[in-house]
Amino acid sequence: MTAKISEISEALANSLTLIPGLRVVQYVPDQLNPPVAYVAIESVTYHRAFGGGDATHEYTVTVIVGRANERTAQGQLDDFLSYDGARSVRAAVELDKTLGGIVQTLIVSGGGNISPVSIGDNVYISVEFNISIHP
Repeated sequence: MTAKISEISEALANSLTLIPGLRVVQYVPDQLNPPVAYVAIESVTYHRAFGGGDATHEYTVTVIVGRANERTAQGQLDDFLSYDGARSVRAAVELDKTLGGIVQTLIVSGGGNISPVSIGDNVYISVEFNISIHP
C-alpha cells in the first residue's frame, strides 16, 4: 500500500531535523525564529505507467533564514544549497531515499528561487528545494 501524503510529508520533515540548528515546522507560522524549514506537497502525477503505476509526488521544502545581515544570510543559504555537508538539505533528505521504507525512492532535483519573505514587520530570505518522490 502506498504511503499517505501526510506520512511522506512527515518523513521528509523528519529527515530535515538532521540539519544542525534548523527548526522544522508544519507550516509558516505568524512569527519566525529562523532558520526554519517546512514541507509542502506541490503536485501528484498519476498513471505514468500502464495500469496506473509509477505515480510521482512533487514536494517543495522551503528554508527561511533571517536577513539581519545579508552576508550571514547568504552564507546560510550557501550551506543549505550545498551538495553535501552537515547543513546540506540535499544530503539530509537523500541520506535515506526510502524515507524509512515508506517510499520507493526520491531525489532532490534542485534548489533555488531565492526570494524575500515578509512576515509581520520582518523581512526574511527563503530558498526552495524541489523533491520528486516515487511512493
